[in-house]
Amino acid sequence: MGISRRELLAALAVASRLAAQPKSRTGPLICLYSRLLPDVEYFDLGPILSGMGFDGCDLSVQTGGTVQPQLIAVDLVRAIESLQGRGVEVPVITTDFLNAQEPWARNVLYVSGGSGVPFFRGGYWRVPGALLGAMKTQIVGLASAGRQFTMAMGVPNTAAADLLADLDPHWIGYDFDPSQATPALPLEAALPRVKMLILRDARRQNGSLTPCPLGEGIVEWPKFFETLARAKFSGPLTLQSEYPAVDRVDAIRRDLDFARKLLSAAYQKVIDSTSHPPSTAPSAGSSTPTAPRRPD
Repeated sequence: MGISRRELLAALAVASRLAAQPKSRTGPLICLYSRLLPDVEYFDLGPILSGMGFDGCDLSVQTGGTVQPQLIAVDLVRAIESLQGRGVEVPVITTDFLNAQEPWARNVLYVSGGSGVPFFRGGYWRVPGALLGAMKTQIVGLASAGRQFTMAMGVPNTAAADLLADLDPHWIGYDFDPSQATPALPLEAALPRVKMLILRDARRQNGSLTPCPLGEGIVEWPKFFETLARAKFSGPLTLQSEYPAVDRVDAIRRDLDFARKLLSAAYQKVIDSTSHPPSTAPSAGSSTPTAPRRPD
C-alpha cells in the first residue's frame, strides 16, 4: 500500500522535535532509498528524511522513481538542491541504465556529477552475477561515462571477482549487500573495492532468502559494522527496507534506529582506541585499511 504525503507528515510530528536539535554523526552517511516513499514528491523529501533522522538520500532517478529520467532537465537539479537545502546529502543515485547509450543515461550522469553527487549504481544491479560477465562491455562503457562526469560506479558484490579485476578501482567498485555476501567474497575481502553498501537483511525461508527487518535475518550486524569501522569506511550506506510492513514509516524508522546504534558504537570504539593508543608499537608490516576515495 502506498503512503500518502499527509500520513508521512503526520508520522513525523514527534520526530520534528528531534530534527530541530543539532545533529552529531559518527561514521558514514546513512541514506534512504527514495523509491521506498513512492508517493512523496522530491520537494517534500528533505524535511521528511531529516525529520526521520537520515543523513542522506539515495535518490531514485528511474522510470517510476522519485525523478523521471526524461524530466531531469527540470527536476534533477531541483531535487538535489531541495534535499541539500534541508541538510540532507545526496551521495549516490540509483538508475536503471544498463549502458551509456541508453536515452538519458549520459544526461543523468552529467547533471548528477555536476551537482556534486559522487556515486551511482546502474540497473544491472538486479541481474544475477552469472550474467554480469557477458555485460562487461556495457558496464565498462557506463563506468567510463561516470568517470567523464566525476562519478564512480558500484556493481553488485554478486558479480564475479574477475569482472572488476582489470578495471580502475577509483571509478568502479562494489555496491555491497551483506544479505547477498558469499564465502568467496566476504565483506573483509571486498572492502578495498567497496564504493557503497546496502543495509538489507534476509531470512532463509523454504530454501530461499526473504527480505526482513534488520537484525531478524542472516546478517551478523555487529560484525558488519565493526568491520566497516576498523577499515574507516566512509562511503554511503543505503537503507532498503523492502519487506512487507503494515506501517512502512515505522518499519523504516526501526531499521534506521537499529543501524544507527550499531554503527555509532562501532565507530566510536575505533575513535576511542585511536585516541588512547596502546603503549606497545604495532608490529612491523602492519597496516590500516583505507576507505574508498571519492573521485577527484
